[in-house]
Amino acid sequence: MYRASRSALSIRFKTHTHTHKLAMGATARMWRCAAAAAALFFEEGFGGDVDNFATTFAIVPAFEDFDFFKITYQGCLHEARGLGKNVQCWYRGPETFDPTGRLQAQVINNLTLEGNVDGMSVSVVNEEAVREPIARAVDAGIKVVTFDSDAPSSERAAYIGTDNSAYGQRLASVLDQVNPEGGKYVIVTAMTPSVTRRTEAFREDLKDKPWNELNGGSATIFYNGSSKKTLEDLAQLVDGYPYPHLNAIVVMLPKLVNSRQWKDLVDENSNMTFVAADLGDEEINLLQQNYISALVGQHPYEMGELSARTLYQLINEGETVPNKIFGTALVEVVRVPVDLPPPNVNQNYIGNIRIMGYVLYAVAVMFDIGFLAWTVARRKDRVVRASQPEFLILICVGSLILVSSIIPMGVDDEIATQKQASSACMIKFWLLSVGFVLVQSALFAKTWRVNRIFHNPNKFKRVKVTAKDVILPLVGLLAANIVVMICWQLLNPLVYVRHPHSGTDPWNRIISTYGACTSKYPDQMGGTLPYLISLGAIDLGALLLANVQAYQARNLSTEFSESKYIAMAMTGMLQVGIVGTPVLILVHDIPRTAYVLLVLMVFLATMGVLLLMFMPKIIAHREWKEKQEKKRREKAGRLEARTEALTEVQACAPGHGATTPSSADDGAQGLKVSLRKEPDGNDVEAARCGNEDSAGLSVVKLVKEL
Repeated sequence: MYRASRSALSIRFKTHTHTHKLAMGATARMWRCAAAAAALFFEEGFGGDVDNFATTFAIVPAFEDFDFFKITYQGCLHEARGLGKNVQCWYRGPETFDPTGRLQAQVINNLTLEGNVDGMSVSVVNEEAVREPIARAVDAGIKVVTFDSDAPSSERAAYIGTDNSAYGQRLASVLDQVNPEGGKYVIVTAMTPSVTRRTEAFREDLKDKPWNELNGGSATIFYNGSSKKTLEDLAQLVDGYPYPHLNAIVVMLPKLVNSRQWKDLVDENSNMTFVAADLGDEEINLLQQNYISALVGQHPYEMGELSARTLYQLINEGETVPNKIFGTALVEVVRVPVDLPPPNVNQNYIGNIRIMGYVLYAVAVMFDIGFLAWTVARRKDRVVRASQPEFLILICVGSLILVSSIIPMGVDDEIATQKQASSACMIKFWLLSVGFVLVQSALFAKTWRVNRIFHNPNKFKRVKVTAKDVILPLVGLLAANIVVMICWQLLNPLVYVRHPHSGTDPWNRIISTYGACTSKYPDQMGGTLPYLISLGAIDLGALLLANVQAYQARNLSTEFSESKYIAMAMTGMLQVGIVGTPVLILVHDIPRTAYVLLVLMVFLATMGVLLLMFMPKIIAHREWKEKQEKKRREKAGRLEARTEALTEVQACAPGHGATTPSSADDGAQGLKVSLRKEPDGNDVEAARCGNEDSAGLSVVKLVKEL
C-alpha cells in the first residue's frame, strides 16, 4: 500500500451524485446536524409517544447498534421537526445483526400489529425474509420505503440511498487510483442485497484494469456477524498469501476496520493497499494514521431526511412518488502520496502531420508559379490578351499569398517559442485576408467588366470600361480588409495559448491540453468576435456579390469572359467556406484535425481557382496554335504548287519548244490551258505543251480558296 511515512496528509473529497446532487459541504453539514439532532435524539429516545403526534415514521435498520443507522435516524428526526410539530420519527430494529433477516421481519410485523406508525423506512437485510412483512404493512395502510439496502421485488413505494452499483464502481476506481500498478486483491463482503450489488459492480469495473481477484474469487471473506471472527479469517488468508502474492484488501461493509486487529493486520502487511467502504470519524482517523489508503462513504443523514420527506408526501399529501429511486451522494477520501508519478499530459501537438501541409503548399506554389510564367510568356498571344493578362497575374499573386498561409498554420509551441507562435497567429490571418481579397477581386472585376459591356441597355451605345473602373473594387475591398487587420493587430492581437481539455487523472491533474490562437484580452472588446464578423461581412458579402455577377454572365462567350469557369471557381470557394467553417468550429480543440481541415480548405480553394482559370486557357491556346500551324502548312503547300506550275509554264514557253497561248490550232505546238471544277469544289487549271497526247499531259493543280 502507498502508506509510506512520506505520504502527504492532505485529503481530497469527491462526490458522486445520481438523482439528487449535493455540494461538498454536505459532509460538514451532516456532522453539524448530527450534533444538533443528537440532543433531540436523547431527549425523545428511540421510541416515542404517539398520543400528541398525528404522523409517526419508523426507521428500521439492519440492527440498532450501528452508527450508520443512528445517523440515518438523526436525519429523519431533523426532517420531521421541519415538517411540523405533529410529526415524529422512531428508531426500531433488531439488537444484533441477523443475516437471515428473520429478526428484522419480526420488527416490521410488530410495528404493523401495533398500528402506531404511518410509515416505515427499512434497510433490508434479506429481501426474501421481508417481502411478506412489507406486503402486510402496505395492506394495513402503512407506507413503506427502503433505504441503503433495497428490496425491489417487494411492495415498497420507493428506495432511498446510494446506487450500490455506482458505489462499487467508485471503490474500484479509487483502488486503481491509489495503486495503478495493479495486482491481486481480496474482498471482504456480506450477503446483504446492497453489499452484494456493490461487490458485483466492483468486480465488473476492474475487469479492464490491471487487477485480478485472488484465486478467481474463491478466497472472498464473508462477514459472519462477528467483526472479530471475520478479521481472524482475513488474517489467516493474508498469512497464506503475503505480499506480493496479495496486493490489496477491499472492505465492502462499514465499521469492520475499527479494531486493534485491523491495525495489527496493516502493520504486518504495510506494502499492501487497503480500501474501505465507510466514512466515519474513526475511519478518517485511521486514514490519517496510514491504516487505510482510501475511503468511499455514503450520506446516511441525507437518507434519513429523504425518508421522512418521502413518507410525509405519501401519507399526508396523498402524492405519488414520481421517481421510485432517490439517489444520494458518495464521498471519496483519498490519501495523496507525496511521490506521485509525473503527470502524463497529452499536448496534442500538430506533429508530423504538418509535413502534409508543406507538401500541399509546394504543389500549389508549383502550379501557381507555372501558371504565372505561362501568362507572362504568352501575354501577347490572342487567347491570353482576350483574358486580360494583368488580371491573370493578379490571380496568381493572390493565390500565392493565400496558399502561403499554410506555413504559419503549422507553427505551434512544439517547434517554436510562445512568442513566435503568437506571431504566426496574426501572420496567418494577414495572409488569408490579403490573398483572398486579391483573388476574389480579380475574379469579380473580370465578371463585372464583361457584364457592363454585354448587358448594356443601349445596345447601340459604345461602352468603355477603363482600368480605373475595374481596379476600384480591388482597392476598396483590399483597403477595408487592411483597416480591419490593422485594428485587430493594434487593439487586441491574437496570442498562442494552451487550454486544458476536460478531464483529469485520478489525482485531479490535467491530462490533455491543446494550443490555440486566442485574443490577448479575451474579456475586453469582444475578443476576436468583432474582427472576425467584420472580415466575414466584407469578404463574404463580396464573394456573394461576385457569385451573382458570375451567374448573370453564365451565358456569355468564354472566349471573352470565361464566365462559366469564373462562376465555377467562385462557387467552389463559397462551398469550401460553407462546408468547412462549421466543422472547423467543432474541432477547434483538436489541433491535428483542425490543421488538416484548414490546410485542405485553403488548398482546395486555391487550386480550384488556378485550375479553372488557367487550364481552359492553356487548352484553348494549344488548340489555337495547332490551328495556326495547320493554316501555315496549307499556305506553304499552295505556294509550292504555284511555284511548280510556273515552272511548267516556263518549260512550254518559246525557246523551250512550246507555242504561244494565242495559238488557235489544236494540233499546233504551244501551251494549252483549260479550267474545270473538281468534285471537291476546287478549280483546277490543266495545261499541256503542244498537242501531246494524254500520256504526256502535265497537270498542275492550283487550289484556290473560293
